[in-house]
Amino acid sequence: MDGINKAEMRERLGNLEKIRDIIIGSKLREYDTRFTKIESDLSMWQQEIRDRVEQIKTTLSKEMAAAVDS
Repeated sequence: MDGINKAEMRERLGNLEKIRDIIIGSKLREYDTRFTKIESDLSMWQQEIRDRVEQIKTTLSKEMAAAVDS
């Protein structure tokens, strides 16, 4: 391994992790925050759509029943 032992390799890799975190860590955290918000918004919109579809189904069923009864 080019004259380096496992401990030195781990230390170098650890330093690379620190450098990576310094360079792009803030962007990764920003993206994580944005994706979390997007996921939350999407879940909320899905529930709103489900609720609205259920309202439409209920209204349509009532109107159809009223039309059949008349």
